[in-house]
Amino acid sequence: MDDKTVLSKVLKKFIKKEYIFIAVGLCAGILLIVLSLFTGGKDKGADGAASAPRNGDRASGSGSDYITRYEDRLAELIGHIGGISEVKVMITLESAGELVYARNEQIRESGDTTDYKSDIALYSDEKKSEYPILITENEPKIKGAAIVCKRGSLNRADAELMILNLVSAALGLSSNRICVLASD
Repeated sequence: MDDKTVLSKVLKKFIKKEYIFIAVGLCAGILLIVLSLFTGGKDKGADGAASAPRNGDRASGSGSDYITRYEDRLAELIGHIGGISEVKVMITLESAGELVYARNEQIRESGDTTDYKSDIALYSDEKKSEYPILITENEPKIKGAAIVCKRGSLNRADAELMILNLVSAALGLSSNRICVLASD
């Protein structure tokens, strides 16, 4: 049996209507996947702008994500000091981050009584879904940092002072809130 007859038999099967719909559906699915790769899969509204943040969405993530991101960046930065290696960083928080939302407030005065009503203002999108309106996102406040590393060829005092100055400048902490232990 030659290749032309096998190919013609396969094509005849796919020419049936139900197979054509399946093939078109598969092609459309593949096309959508490829297009989402080029657009980054970001949620866009009708005007092309990014949609309003959903409840629970945060630009900086949770408090533990915030800490981990800073610890990793700080460890990498300290690792660039000549002679310093095996850097471990721990950051503690004084307060967690806070999301501040817009509020609808009503004050009614009648005679001797005053009624006060306050609730979170909501934004409605084109799909009639409602989301709170985020005014400000206050990042967590860093309380202190602890750094443990190997100092290599640097003497202990120089290594600890360089790391102390770097962490103080990077996090905006005073030196009494930073502990550095540089071992052999």
